[in-house]
Amino acid sequence: MPVVALSATEAATAVPPGTGVVSNNPGHLIETIQMLIKNPEVARSLGEAARAHALEHFGLSRFLADWDEVLEDCRRVPSHAPRQ
Repeated sequence: MPVVALSATEAATAVPPGTGVVSNNPGHLIETIQMLIKNPEVARSLGEAARAHALEHFGLSRFLADWDEVLEDCRRVPSHAPRQ
């Protein structure tokens, strides 16, 4: 499904070109939705690009990889706690 979002949040920075539309103009959002309904192939193409982007940047594998990196960084930091 393509992205159609109001540009009142971080959507403008999180949604790349070619995945849908982000706008603060409700009329533009309505026109885009109507165009996507009339052109399912365009909607499908934008949706596939949106899904790929979301999985790459916000998916579980990315989340787990980021946490693995954080935990590895913590392991490498020398502890300043006194040994008992």
